[in-house]
Amino acid sequence: MYTYTCAGRQAHNNATRRHNVVTATNKQSDGASSNDAAEMAAKMRTLTYQLSNLKFVEEGWTLQRPPDFEISSDDDSDDDEQILVPRDLSSSALKKFERPLIQRFYKDGSKAAILFPNGTGCVYYPSGNVAISISEVARAMHLYTAFTDEPTLSGKQLAQFDPFGNGYCNFTNGDLRLQLTALEGVELNIDGGRRRRWNWWTKVNTSLDAHVHAPPFQPILFHLNNEIVIKICSQEKIYMKFSTELVEIKFKVGARLKVNNVNNLPSTQKTDPYENLLKKKNIILTRLLKNIQNEAQQYIRSQEQMRTAQQTTIISLEQQNRTKHAVKQSLFPPIKQNEEKIQNNRKVYRSIIVT
Repeated sequence: MYTYTCAGRQAHNNATRRHNVVTATNKQSDGASSNDAAEMAAKMRTLTYQLSNLKFVEEGWTLQRPPDFEISSDDDSDDDEQILVPRDLSSSALKKFERPLIQRFYKDGSKAAILFPNGTGCVYYPSGNVAISISEVARAMHLYTAFTDEPTLSGKQLAQFDPFGNGYCNFTNGDLRLQLTALEGVELNIDGGRRRRWNWWTKVNTSLDAHVHAPPFQPILFHLNNEIVIKICSQEKIYMKFSTELVEIKFKVGARLKVNNVNNLPSTQKTDPYENLLKKKNIILTRLLKNIQNEAQQYIRSQEQMRTAQQTTIISLEQQNRTKHAVKQSLFPPIKQNEEKIQNNRKVYRSIIVT
C-alpha cells in the first residue's frame, strides 16, 4: 500500500511538471508572436494620397495626361519626332476669352444660340433641338458637333471637327460623306464610292494623284441639311454656317497646324492599301471579263459555223432537187411532143371538116 501511494504521487508530480513546462512554452510562443505582430505594425505605414500634390507626380503615383498641343505618331516621342503640331495661339484667338456672353433669339422669343466667353456654347433649331454643340478641348481649341433636327437622345450626328485636323460629315441617312485627317481628306458619294481625294501637305501630294477639283485647288460646298452648310477651302479655312428664320451664325472649324519635322512626313512612295486592294480586284475582274469575252466569241463562232453548215446543206438539197426535176423532163420529152402533134392534127382535121 505504501509503495503504491508513493508511485502514484511520483506520477502525479511528473504530470504536473510536464503541464507546467508546456504552459511555459506556450506563454513564450504567445509572447514571441505578439512581439512580431507589434514589430510588423510598427513597420507598416498609413498611405496618404492627394491628387494636387506634386510629390506624388514626381514619385509616379499620379499619371499626367499627354499634352494638348501636339500631334505625334508616338506618345513617347520627343519634340523632334512630332509630325504636326498646332500653331502658336495668336493674340486674336486669345482675345476671344475677353468677349461677353452672346445670345440670339428667334422671333417667337425662343433661344437660337448661346455662346460663352470661352468659346463654348450651343446653337438651337427653331424646334428647340440642339443644332451645333461647341465644347472646349484645350484653351482656345474647340470641338464642333452638328446634329439633326431631332431630340438629343435620338438625334444623329451630321458632322464633327476637332482642333487637330480630324473631322467627318455624314449624309442624313447616317452614311459617311466626308473624312478629314491631319494629312488628307476624302469625299464619298451617296452609294459609298470615292468622289475625290486630296492631301493638305505638299510632300505627300506625289504619293497619290492630286485631285485638282478638291481643296486646296478648288473649295467644296455642300449642305448637311436645310439649315447647316459646310464649306472647305483649306485645312485652316473650314466653315460651318447655320442659317434659318433670319438667324445666321458662322463658325470657323478648321485646324491651324504646322509641320514640326518634315523628315517624319509620310514618304512619297507610300501607297494606299485601299488602292492596292482595288488594283488586285481590278486585275481579277479584267481576267474574268476576258474569259467571258473569249467564251462568248467561241460560242458566236460555233453558231456561225452551224448556220453556214445548214445553209450549205440547204443549197445542196435544192441543187439535188433541181437536177432530179431536170432528169425527169429529159426522160419524157417525146410524149409531150407527140401530144402536141396530135392536138395540132386534130385542129387541122376539124378545120378540114368544117370547110
